[in-house]
Amino acid sequence: MSHGGGMPGYKSTIIIIPEAGTGIIILTNKISYLNEELAGVIVDYLDLKKINWKEAGDNDCLKNFNFPWDDETDSISQLQSVIPGLALYKGRYEDKAYGKAVIFENGSEAILELSPSKKQLSGRLYYLDKNRLRIIFNDGFISPGEIVFTRDTGNRIKGFTLEIPSSDFHFKYLRFIKK
Repeated sequence: MSHGGGMPGYKSTIIIIPEAGTGIIILTNKISYLNEELAGVIVDYLDLKKINWKEAGDNDCLKNFNFPWDDETDSISQLQSVIPGLALYKGRYEDKAYGKAVIFENGSEAILELSPSKKQLSGRLYYLDKNRLRIIFNDGFISPGEIVFTRDTGNRIKGFTLEIPSSDFHFKYLRFIKK
């Protein structure tokens, strides 16, 4: 039995092996799959299997364990904060399952707020092109992503989808329609 969790800057993994009367707790200072890999090595060791430490360190699967927040974060100074035609994007949107979202102006900033969870799921918007805006969430645990807009034949915004990498929340299923 196992369970893990974490936030930017730390991660925990707890494993209990009742039949062996063993428990393992691993705490690290980085969100990655290192905890799970290390737990596997410890379990193998406890099972008295021979471990080839060179192979374990060179294992290709370890090289692919990366979360978006491990990457360099966007340099906000390189992003375009002025959104041409912001009035066209502003307004209320709704996804049938999730609920409401709103794009609004707060001083000189454009903001997206996913209303049911606005404390965690809101952030500042930056211009990429006429159909894409970058969002950097106020909650650093949520990776930056893109808002991709759809338009009608008159070039008016119909709605948007979210391209935000996350293993916790499935943004890819949301389809917000402008109200």
